[in-house]
Amino acid sequence: ATAPILILENVQDPGNTGTLIRTADAFGFAAVVITVGGCQPYNGKALRASMGATFRIPLLTNVIVEDLLVELSAQNYTLYAADMDGQAIQRIDLAPSARTALLLGNEGAGISDLARQSSRLVSVPMLGDTESLNVAMAGTILCWEIYRRRIDSYKE
Repeated sequence: ATAPILILENVQDPGNTGTLIRTADAFGFAAVVITVGGCQPYNGKALRASMGATFRIPLLTNVIVEDLLVELSAQNYTLYAADMDGQAIQRIDLAPSARTALLLGNEGAGISDLARQSSRLVSVPMLGDTESLNVAMAGTILCWEIYRRRIDSYKE
């Protein structure tokens, strides 16, 4: 099975960027793609937050979203994008063997309209009164759920 890809679409905060690179490395993702305008992974704060993961996982930076979506489609990837209106991740039928990409959007604006139209929307279900999680927290939970499904499929 092909390892999943994490896409950071215009994520601005270096702490979030570094944390998500670390998360992708921890959960066996194949690469992290950072779109044009997103925080660069070699920013000092991003490097510190990644705890060295920046040097362990392939990174593609300054990627144009439109080009990326075309390429993912051509390579038969299923694209999931984090959105508060998305279906709860645990209810999504994630085929562990399928080519999977997870897209996380900008801290304030969320995902682009283009990403929204090209993906299945997923969310982290919440019980309390908290309105939302930050992108690094939500992204970590979503990455873990994708990882968990892949690991469980190996056990069967």
